Amino acid sequence: MRPLRIEFENAWYHVMNRGVNHQNIFYNIQHREIFLSLLEDITNKFYAEIHAYCLMDNHYHLLMNTPLPNLGKIMQYLDGVYTQRFNRLEKRDGPLFKGRYKAILVEAESYLLQLSRYIHLNPITAKICHDPVQYEWSSYQFYVEPCNKPKWLYNNLILEMMSGNNHAISYANFVGYGLDDEIIEFYGKDTVPCILGNKTFTDKYTNFLNNEIKEFYNAEIKRCKTLPKIETIIDSVTEYYNINEKMIFNKMTGKINIHRMISIFLARQLGQYSYQKISKYFGIKPVSIASALMRFNKIIKIELNLAKELNELSLKILEKA
Repeated sequence: MRPLRIEFENAWYHVMNRGVNHQNIFYNIQHREIFLSLLEDITNKFYAEIHAYCLMDNHYHLLMNTPLPNLGKIMQYLDGVYTQRFNRLEKRDGPLFKGRYKAILVEAESYLLQLSRYIHLNPITAKICHDPVQYEWSSYQFYVEPCNKPKWLYNNLILEMMSGNNHAISYANFVGYGLDDEIIEFYGKDTVPCILGNKTFTDKYTNFLNNEIKEFYNAEIKRCKTLPKIETIIDSVTEYYNINEKMIFNKMTGKINIHRMISIFLARQLGQYSYQKISKYFGIKPVSIASALMRFNKIIKIELNLAKELNELSLKILEKA
């Protein structure tokens, strides 16, 4: 069964990932140059188009177009090869990134300009500098001075959206206006949605994702001869997220314990356990499980990255069953 994702020809994405435990993924210039060389690689190997980027200390942002429906392969190469090279240089092993990348599907016609500005203003938001042109590790410098851009960076499309005789100056003025309220609200949410677009665009791909998730679980459960035990589900969740089992049973007041909810969700979906059985195991009232699962299902609908993680986890769990 292929991983769940929204991939199609000429799709646009805002892709990001951060270091595990918020640790830095770039220590020095050499690390950043390696990452930029890999951006060039993916434009050649996978025909990806990088339209904007920003490398912060502990995370990165990419504005990407995929002429082919291959985002998963692109990101597997980018994050995987960078982790290998980083670990080799720093004489370390283990994961570098927090988990799978987050990819926001973007309605290009309406949001490319605003999104490029959001990415380029990251150093300003983080109070690293006062002017984005001062930040060396973003593509903004090549928007205001296009003649210096690397061959693999696609900045023409966004610049051509600008009015006036000098598109570079117009873009600099546009960025100088700061973020618009809609983008601030979108990225300011506790759980950032996986689709940035108008209602028609969002509904179309949300329905697509929901149907694919349902088909996946139905098909996998039918294939599985033995339903997985709750213990197997717990072990798989702790292994996948590299966490201690105590974190799953930790009741967070006023917060959602995402690993706990994933375990409960998979116990219900894959193990098909009753509310009473789940209640006894996790120490939650049956009525609370029902409402918690309703809230969690809403999160899955807007969080593409979480849907992908659930897909991968389910495959691992069902293989053990």
